[in-house]
Amino acid sequence: MKRKMLVAAALMLCAPALFAQVAKPTTTKQQTQKKETVKANATSTSAKSSSKKVTNTTAEKKVVAKSAEGKATQKNEVVKDKPTVAKPIAKDSVTVAKAAKPAVYKSQQHAKGANEAENKVSNLRSALAAEKSFATKLQSAATKTMMAKTVLEIGGDESLHIDSTFEYDVAVYQESIEYKGKNRIKNSGDYIVVYYSSNKPQFSVQMVNRSTNARRQFFGDFEKRTQLNMTGLYKMASGDKALLDLKTMDPAYPGEINNLTKLSKTGNKKVIAGVACEEYISTSKKLDIKSSSGTHEPVTAHMWMPMDPASVFPAYSSIPDGYKAEMEIMKIEGSFPPVIMPLEMYFEYANGDKVYTYTTDIVLGENRKVDIADINK
Repeated sequence: MKRKMLVAAALMLCAPALFAQVAKPTTTKQQTQKKETVKANATSTSAKSSSKKVTNTTAEKKVVAKSAEGKATQKNEVVKDKPTVAKPIAKDSVTVAKAAKPAVYKSQQHAKGANEAENKVSNLRSALAAEKSFATKLQSAATKTMMAKTVLEIGGDESLHIDSTFEYDVAVYQESIEYKGKNRIKNSGDYIVVYYSSNKPQFSVQMVNRSTNARRQFFGDFEKRTQLNMTGLYKMASGDKALLDLKTMDPAYPGEINNLTKLSKTGNKKVIAGVACEEYISTSKKLDIKSSSGTHEPVTAHMWMPMDPASVFPAYSSIPDGYKAEMEIMKIEGSFPPVIMPLEMYFEYANGDKVYTYTTDIVLGENRKVDIADINK
């Protein structure tokens, strides 16, 4: 019994070592088998995967090749069926093509645009020139129409009668010149003709401006005691008839002869165009229109008057006595009756301006008719 217990204890002590020697080889073999199995499975799986990939790749290549072949076939068919249809171009390629145009093309386009602009400007200029030419022709036609039509309107006192034609046989031709300081003003002054009659107490003063061609005419008829003042330009004239009044009559004449006061003889005498004349001097005041205060500037006048009025106005003696007496009173008072016009006159203003009127010729005994409508000639 004791021996059995010892044997059992020894076995118990030796059991683990024996168990380890016996179990260790078995575990290694199993693990090795398991590893080999796993490797085999992995190799099999890898092979299957590779085979599958190869198969898939081959299939895909076949599909792609088939698809490409089909597209090529389809394209060829489209080309065969519609040979004139162009291949569509993408928008991007159009943009690139536009951007890639050479500089020569751009310069050609620029030149083309410049030519078009020049053509437009040229056409516009031609149109404007044609319009201007048309306007000029229209204005010229209107001017000719106006010049072809003469207008003469006579107003004033309707109860008075004035002749339309007068006969004269004495003509005094004169001219006037204006000066600014010592310098003559170009195209200044007037052409003057004073008509007198030997048969009737009638006279006329007619004046034409050098620069504007404006006309002023005065007709005095002592026999009918009437007067007519007219102005005209471009064949359009108008006038007013009134009673002949020595104090208010205003014949067309250079200077301020109607405003002269304190007229007095100087004693100087000279002959002008065969007519004996004596000098008168007068100092008066002319309204200064440039001054807002309405001041007057002094005017000095030197006039050479015929010593015998009948030497230029043969019918002077036929003037009604009432008028002759009034003219004598005016001379005594120092004023000037504008009937016998001076043969020479020199006006000088305070600012240095001057007006010089002189006689160029006197024609006696030459009968002529003067129509009041001649102002529009």
